[in-house]
Amino acid sequence: AGYPFQEGSDINVDIDGKKYTLFTNNETALAYDGEDQLFIERMQNGKKMIVVGFSKRGTKTTDTYSLFGFTPAYETILGNSKCK
Repeated sequence: AGYPFQEGSDINVDIDGKKYTLFTNNETALAYDGEDQLFIERMQNGKKMIVVGFSKRGTKTTDTYSLFGFTPAYETILGNSKCK
């Protein structure tokens, strides 16, 4: 995110109208157990992702991302031994 999320908070993610909830850890958002692969598949097949969360200071943030290019980037990460 580039900033610490509010401690103990979740973020809401919308990928092409499908809603997800992720938990936060400092500046990172993670899928709940068992949802990782589904979330990755949605990102691979999606067009747009909107993320809504709260910063450590309590500021509501909304970020919109294009998912075009996600699949090749993800495949590059998987194939790069330095990222494992």
